[in-house]
Amino acid sequence: MNILPNHNYQCTTPQKPNFTAIPKANYKLFKDTGKVTVFQLEKSDIPFLEKIKVNLGKFLSQHKIEDEAKQEIFTDSLNASINILKDSERLGKKAKIYMAVADKKPCGIIVGSASKLNKKGKIVYSSRKNHSSKETELDFLSTWHNSEYKGTGKSLVDEYLIDTREAGFKDVYVRSEVPQYSGATSFYEGCGFKSLTGEKQKLDLKKGDNSYIGGDYFDPEDLILPMKATPKRINESIKNISEAMSREEIKNPKSCNLFDVTNVHY
Repeated sequence: MNILPNHNYQCTTPQKPNFTAIPKANYKLFKDTGKVTVFQLEKSDIPFLEKIKVNLGKFLSQHKIEDEAKQEIFTDSLNASINILKDSERLGKKAKIYMAVADKKPCGIIVGSASKLNKKGKIVYSSRKNHSSKETELDFLSTWHNSEYKGTGKSLVDEYLIDTREAGFKDVYVRSEVPQYSGATSFYEGCGFKSLTGEKQKLDLKKGDNSYIGGDYFDPEDLILPMKATPKRINESIKNISEAMSREEIKNPKSCNLFDVTNVHY
């Protein structure tokens, strides 16, 4: 089965599989920068993620993730992914973790719909105050090799929005850092999100439990721009991104040992 461009990968059963994620869809990247496949990570991928964590410095260096803020969001995404997969009952019942891979190189990861505890100790799926029961949250998004593979972030968001719609969620919330440096807000606007307010946003999480999935959540004094995508904008975004990037769903996906963890460009 051709999963990625210019390569034939055969799913085998190695003695010690490392990357056994489920291929979900192929996307054509922008500006003729190839194709990317979005995979859904499973519990069996924990050793793969932990190997990256052990070799974090090498991974950041080899993938040229040099900006301090980008290093932080990648580390948070990685830790969240490991914690969710390890504790699927508490954190991962509805959570989804997707990794983008191009030319056998991971180039992005997205974490969303992880459960949280609000101030009353109730499990919720959005940290926004006064949210509806059908609202979930895009928790972390990290991409790299952006000049090589243009559109990786949109392919991850598209796949995640498709999943949230199928899971029955209506709205998706995201906490966008006000970007003097990143352009995050305009990126999310291009994915169907709209700013709720320009004010600082405090997180509605249980006091005394400072863990926001994978690590300490942002200090309430940090400037966070809350954004939300409603059903209409989600449907429009899915239509626009899927068409623009020629999304091709992988039928009857099977777990595939795409590459060995020891050869992931550390």
